[in-house]
Parts: sequence; structure tokens; C-alpha cells
Amino acid sequence: MSRTRITLFLLSLFVGLGWASAQNRTVTGVVTSSEDKLPIIQANVVVVGNTSIGVATDFEGRFKIQVPASAKQLRFTYIGMKELVLNIEPVMNVVMHPDTDMLDAVVVIGYGSGQKLGTVTGSVARVSGEKLENKPVANVMGALQGQVSGMNVSTGSGDPNAIASVTIHGNASLGASSAPLYIVDGVQTAASLVQSMNPNDFESYTVLKDASSTSIYGSRAANGVIVITTKKGKKNQDGRIVVNAMYGVARLINKHPKAQMMTGQELVDYQIANTKEKDLNLFLNRLENSAFDGIVDRKAQKAYVGRDYDWLDVHLGKLAPIYQADMSISGGSDNISYYISGGYLSQESITRSTSYFNKLNLRSNIDARVKEWMRIGVNLSGGVTNRYSSRGFGMPYVNAGTFGGVVTPPYYSPYKKIKDENGNEVYSKEYNDITNFVFNYPAVTAGRIYMPEFENKFSNRSNVDFRLGASGYAQFTPIKGLTLKSQLGIEYSTTNFTWRGFPDHPESAGLGDVSREYAQNHILTWTNTAEYKWRPADDHDLTFLAGHEYVASHSEGFDAYSRGQVSRDYMFIQMGQKGDYLTIPKESMSDYAYLSFFGRVNYSYSNWISADATVRHDRSSRFGKNHQGGTFFSLGGLFNIKNLYLKDHELISTLALKANYGTQGNSGIPLYAHEALTGTIYYTDRLAFGVTTIGNPNLKWETQGMANVGVDFGFWEDHLLAGINYYNRKTYDMLMDVPLPYSTGYSSRYENVGQMTNQGLDIDLTYTFLDTKDWNAYVRTSFTYNWNRVDKLHTDLADKEGWKAGRVYYKTGKPRVLNMPEFAGYDCDGNQMWYVPEKRNADGTVKEGTGVNPKTGDRYVTTKYSADLEKGLEYALIDAPFFGGLSLGATWKNQISLVLDFTYQAGAYCLNNDRFFYESNVRGFMLPNKSKKLLDAWTPTNTANARANKFDDALQVDDRLLEKTDYFRLKNLTLSYMFPKSLFENTKVIHGAKVYFTGSNLFTIMHKSYNGFDPEASFSVSRNNFPATMQFVGGVQLTF
Repeated sequence: MSRTRITLFLLSLFVGLGWASAQNRTVTGVVTSSEDKLPIIQANVVVVGNTSIGVATDFEGRFKIQVPASAKQLRFTYIGMKELVLNIEPVMNVVMHPDTDMLDAVVVIGYGSGQKLGTVTGSVARVSGEKLENKPVANVMGALQGQVSGMNVSTGSGDPNAIASVTIHGNASLGASSAPLYIVDGVQTAASLVQSMNPNDFESYTVLKDASSTSIYGSRAANGVIVITTKKGKKNQDGRIVVNAMYGVARLINKHPKAQMMTGQELVDYQIANTKEKDLNLFLNRLENSAFDGIVDRKAQKAYVGRDYDWLDVHLGKLAPIYQADMSISGGSDNISYYISGGYLSQESITRSTSYFNKLNLRSNIDARVKEWMRIGVNLSGGVTNRYSSRGFGMPYVNAGTFGGVVTPPYYSPYKKIKDENGNEVYSKEYNDITNFVFNYPAVTAGRIYMPEFENKFSNRSNVDFRLGASGYAQFTPIKGLTLKSQLGIEYSTTNFTWRGFPDHPESAGLGDVSREYAQNHILTWTNTAEYKWRPADDHDLTFLAGHEYVASHSEGFDAYSRGQVSRDYMFIQMGQKGDYLTIPKESMSDYAYLSFFGRVNYSYSNWISADATVRHDRSSRFGKNHQGGTFFSLGGLFNIKNLYLKDHELISTLALKANYGTQGNSGIPLYAHEALTGTIYYTDRLAFGVTTIGNPNLKWETQGMANVGVDFGFWEDHLLAGINYYNRKTYDMLMDVPLPYSTGYSSRYENVGQMTNQGLDIDLTYTFLDTKDWNAYVRTSFTYNWNRVDKLHTDLADKEGWKAGRVYYKTGKPRVLNMPEFAGYDCDGNQMWYVPEKRNADGTVKEGTGVNPKTGDRYVTTKYSADLEKGLEYALIDAPFFGGLSLGATWKNQISLVLDFTYQAGAYCLNNDRFFYESNVRGFMLPNKSKKLLDAWTPTNTANARANKFDDALQVDDRLLEKTDYFRLKNLTLSYMFPKSLFENTKVIHGAKVYFTGSNLFTIMHKSYNGFDPEASFSVSRNNFPATMQFVGGVQLTF
């Protein structure tokens, strides 16, 4: 009996175990990447239909999961990889592939982990660092020009020392900064420091353009955010060494203004016909020390026959060399990855004087896994930038070279050398004669011109910048889904500027002068975040982020100037003479800080719907204690129509709608604008201590509200991919430096007044029209339309009549435009005339003699030029409403690649102030060269469409000087060849090699009204702007 019971018990036990085994199965496997065959760590493995059952892969990519018998499939997910849903097998070796489509790319939109671009509700653009590699750019941001819709990058000058100006969705303030925030590896970094870095160290650029993506950064992100991620090493990768070297030359992009100037013979004929006899005789007797008899005679012109020198080539004709070399070492093991690099760039100016720019960069990025639940990392970077040029007198030399190359009389020889009795070259004699006789005329004093060799010997200026950046982080994952991170970073920089004029300069009266400026700054950023990822149910994903951030900046510096140094060997401040020649050294110190708390919630449902909400509270020391705090928020949503309704549609591969709204703050004003400042002043010729700046304790945040609506769509498996975004950005409580009545004793102070609107359209389009095994070819374009208008100014009177600030005019309901008189032609005596703009009396009636004559219907004109004639010209826009880029690319077998990048803009104007000098009918034989337009003066035989033949009548600044700055430019052309890997199969040293050629600014199509060198380098008022250069560079890249 007992034996029977025991038998039945054992039988039931085995049946029960078999039944339990049938209910649960054990599945094991490994998850690896298709790119490098390496294991993927922390990939999610979840049972489809039951998200409560799931595991994450370990540090070898392995997983082990118990699944119920009813389960049929497992879902594998990992950021940056395409999601996989596979049928369950006992052993599963899973290979995941990168998610490279635009809508599925992973982007960093703030703090915490990255987010798939297809789930981001905001307007975000990502540019791969590979696209900008191997381009000889002195500053980083210049390479991004035309790559991102909505972002306008203006180099402003062809000078290698120039720093690019960047705006995103227009200028939104009249008084506060419009520059975006730069974040490098999670640390706030000054724009000037970013632009001095090596772009070959950058993995990617992410541009955040609207409130949904930028509100997490709070007040600092009012003008958009540019997030830069630097390169890192890969785990379990053997050491990889990449060496890159390039060499090229730069030259003047065009000689357009020179072609409009008179030849030597034309200028001689023009001057003799219109010069007073006594001045002509004086000149003729000076010329080459020849003794003329004082009779005005055509024989005198023999001295000029055949003399037609190209002074533009003298000043700006150098083929300027460009060198760049850099090396990186990267790799990693199971627990540590590293990336170390160094780079050097040297770029000379096309000026024949000594002028150059060079920079040296070093970087080290190291990441380590200490425990399975702990990671740490350290990023170190440093750099030295050196800018050197001749100092110039009257204006910076590089500009004088531009102006001098156009207006110097072409019959004057640049090659003649004057020597003294000892045979030494004298740089003063020849030009002293001309300077004393010619260039002391008021119209051209500021444009004093010297030979390049002259400036090299007698003056110089240098600017040496040093930068050191360091950041470290510790990241913890105490439980599944929770990530805690603390990061501390600091950016330290110094600037040392020196300006010297040597005592043997002919205009120095034997006294040298020295100016020195020194400044140092550091920005400390401490950020702490907690992120929790939670999947409460199948296809539902939630991410919670909470954080705290503290930013502190300290700056200090001094400057001093003295004159009176008597020897080149003792060019020090203390060697200057006392009295009027020694200025009081000035010292400054400033601090500011931000304290912030923020949070964000992201929700997504089955790749159908995404939503997010962000809130941030900032406190800033830039405002008074009662107004330091500001709270900003954003709400956004995305609806993926393709995944919900069109999943099986073959033509449409992508279709998603998104919308968001949010607020931001702007505190980009001088640090102590809210406080009354005291300092040293002169009172009755004595040094005194008093109030220098009146403060405004009621200053508060400038606030912006931005709405964005967009659609992303793709066809034919995303071979045609496009994104269209409409934005409306309104600024309230605008910070402005408001003029004060003279009776207050102060010129202005900052106030919260005014409103402004920027609204527009961003369009990005990519069409891959060839995609085969061997070939890939595409066309990509970015287009932006931005319309800016002022909604309210600082007073009711300004709203009614407008406000003039120099050459800029603001009026309610209108965009920023240029302000100047309107030319009305010439009267019967050849006098210039201008229209009299409409003025109104206090009761609103039109003042008599202004505007339109009610009897004749004609506009009133006057021959008396004055500032009262100025008016805002509604068509003369300062900001280009249209701009963008176009790229064409083709690749064959991943070996030969050709890329052409174009940029363009349209709709803006500039005032070409240079024409004021060379189009004025000023009498005098040795005045600067003149425009050919003056040859079309009225004569008895030339009466049609001719200028008035009236001399000693300088051209005035009016709308005749307006020119459109529209252009279309081939910004970059890059051709590269990658050698087949089979060539290196038998060597253990070289693993790959590439050669390439890059040409920059190869051609430019300009508006026919433009008469300057470079419309891209033209500001609202263009004067002596240094033109862009055409560059030709070849290079080689070796991989070891």
C-alpha cells in the first residue's frame, strides 16, 4: 500500500513539473551591432503583449529571459537602432541595425538621454560632423552656413580673424543679445571659444530652433541652442589612428569694384579738365621733381602716359597659404574608451602686409565603466589662437588695403623706392609729399593709405587667446530605468591684445605708442539630473526628467595706453612719457550667475503619438533682487499619421504632424544694467569720482512666446524626404537701451519696453534620386523665409513717428529698414536735390512744405541737405527675409565622392559708403581715383542721362548709395577618393587612405546693383569691408 502511494506521489510530481515546464520557457541569446559586430549593452528585451516581462542585455550583450508558453514574440529596442520584433526561439542571436533615416535619428535635445528624431515634437536639425570635416575654415560655424533652415550664418568678412555671426529665426530684440546658446558635451561654452575649436573633433551638431526643444535650457535659450557632441572612442575597438593634412592657397574673390574705376589716362584727363590752375601747377612741379614752367599744357601729361598700376593687386594680390594638420587616436576595451586629438591651422591674409591667423587645439575624451551600475568620464580640451596684422593708421590696415586698392590713383607707381644719402629706403618722403598735399582733404583723411611694406616695418597688432576646457561626469543606474548623473564643467579663457606704433614712423614725431589689453574669464557649470524611463503597458513609454543647474561666470581685465617711447627696443607701457601721453590704466571685474530647476515629461505610444511638457525656473543676477526669477514652459505633440493609418501604403513612407508652444526668457544685456554705477570722471579738468551710469532696479526678463506647426513627409521609402515648419515668435517686455533727455545728465538706460514679432517658414528637402549597389546621388535644399516687424517701441511718439538709431529706422508694424534721404535729381544749376519727407504738427496735420504739395500733387524738394530729410525706406530691409542652401552629392562604390554646397540670400540692402568717396565731384588734381560714372557728366554733346557737371559738390549719403545684397554662391566643392581597402590587406600599418580637394567661394552671382567686393560680407552700412577669399585646398587622410 505504501509502495503504491509512493509511486502515485512520484508520478504526480513529474506530471506537475512537466506542466510547469510547459507554462514557462527559458530563452537565451546575444544582441550585437551590424556595424562593428560588437555586443550591445543594456538593449531592452520585452515579451510582446506583456511588457511586465523583460530584461536588459549585460555587458557582453547576453540576455536570459523566462517567457510564458503563450508568448510568441520578443521585442528588441535600443536607442539608435531599428526596433526588432522576432518569433521566439530557445536560442536567439540577434543583430540590430542602425536607424539612419532622418525621422529615426537620435538627437540630443537637452539633458538626459537622446531621443529619436521621429518622436521629437519640436523643430530640430542634426548635421553630421563628417559633412564638415576636412574644410579649411578658421571658425567652426562658418562651415554650417546653408546647412540648416532657419539658421543664418554670416561670416561678415573674408578676414581670417573674423568670427561668424549666427542667428536662428531672426533677431528678436532691439537691445538684448540675439546669439544662440552653445552647449559642448553638456557644458555651456562661449561662442568665440566654440568657433576656435577644431571641427574635425565634432561628432554632430544639433540645432534646436523652437520652444519645445529649447525651453529645457530656460532663459539662455531664447535665441535657439546649438548642441555639439564631440567624438568618443568605441568599446572593444583596437586603437585607431587618423592623420589628416592639407595645404592650399586663398586669393581675392573678385575685382568687381576695380573694374568700375577710371584708368590712369581717364583720371588724368578728368583731373586736368576740372582742376584749378594753381593746384595743377603745384602738382606738376612736384611730380618726379620735374621742373615745369607753370603753364597748363597737355605736354604735362607725358609724365602719366602708360602709368596704369593695379593698386588692388598691390594691397590684396597675395596668394595666401593655408595649412592644416591634425591627428586623432581612438579606441577602447570592455570598460574604457578614449579619443585623443591634436590639430593645427595656419591661414595667412591676402594682404601683402604680414597678417595671419593660426590656432592649436588639443582634446582628450575618456569614458569608463567602473561598475555595472556606474560610469564616469572626463573631457579635456585646450587651444591657443594667435591673430597678427599690421596696425594701420586711421583705420585697421586690412580695411585700408581694400579701400586703398580701389581709390589710389592708378598712375602713381607702387614700385618706386626713395633712398636717402646713405642708400637706405625712406618710406616717408614719397608718401609724405602726397599725404600732405592730397590726403589731408576732409573727404579722404580717414582713408589714408600706406604701402604694405611701410606698415610692416612701423606698426603691428597681435591678439593671443588661450582656452582650457574641462568637464567630468559620474552616472549611476541604481535600478532598472533610473539614471542619475552629475556633471561639472569649466571653460577658462584669456585674451592678450597688444597694439604698437614704432617711434620711427613718419607721423609719430619720434614718439612710439603702445596699447595693452588683458582679460580672463571662466564659466563654471554644475548640472545634476535624474531620468526615469518607464513602460507601464505595452507600447506606452514614459520618460521623466528632473534637474538642477548652477552657472557662474567671473571676468576681469585691464587696459593701458602710453605714448612717448623713443626706441623700438623699449616698447613698454612704463617707457612712455608722462602727462597727456599716459592714460590712466583701467581695471574691470564682473560676475554673474544662474540658478535653475527644471523638469520634462516625454510620452510616446507605439510610434503613433508623442507628447512632451517642459518647465524651468531660472534666477539670474543680471536683474534686481525683486525680478531675478523667471519661469518658462513648453507643450508639444506629434501625430504619426503614417504608422497609424498608412502603415501599408507603398508610396507614402513618412507622414507626421507636430505642433508646440512655449515661452522663453532673454537676459542678454550688460551685467549691471539694473544698478547705478560709479567711477572716475573728469570734472573741471580734474579727476573726480561720480555716478557714470544710471541703473534701473525694475528691469526684468524679456519674454518670448513661440508657436510652431510642422509636417514631415517622405515618399518612395524616404527617397524623397521633406520637413516644413511654420513659426511665430513674439517678444514682450523687450529690453532696450532707451535714450534719456539731456537734462538728466545721462545718455540712456535699459528698460523693458517694446514688442517684436518674427514669423516665417523653414523648408528642408532631400531627394535621393540614385541609390544602387554602386551609386548614390542626392540633392538637398534648405529654405527660410523670415519676416520681422516691430510691434511697439519705447514711447507713443516713437510708435507714431518711428525711431531713428543711426542709419537704422524702426517703426511700429514694419521691419528694420535703412534710414536716409531720398535723392530727387538735379536742378537747372546742377545742384543736388532731395525730397522733403512728410512731417506732422502736434494736432496731426501735415506741416506745410513737407510731403506732397496738395495743389500740384508733386513731392516737395530742397537743395539743402540735412538730417531732417532722413526717413525710413520701407523697401530697404536690413535683414534678408530669404536665405538658405543647396547641396548636390554623388558617391560611387563609397570610393569617389563629389559634393557641391551652395548658399544664397535675397531681399536685403546695404549702404555702400565707399562710393561716397569715389563718386563725389570734388575738385582737385591728386584726389583719389574716381568712378567711371563721373565720365558721364553733362556736356553740350552729352545731354541724355548724364550726371550734373558740377564740381566741389560732394556726393551726399542718400538712397543713391543703396545696393541689394542678393547673392548665390558656390560655397564649397569637395572631391574625394578613397583607396580600395584591398591595397592595404598585406600591411599591418595602414588600414585606409583618402585624398581630397576642396574649393571654397568658387563663384558668386550678385545683384546687378551691387558695386562692392562681397555681398555676403556687407553689413547694413558697408565701409571698407574685407572681402571673402577664394580657396583651393588639397589634402590626404591616412588611417592606421
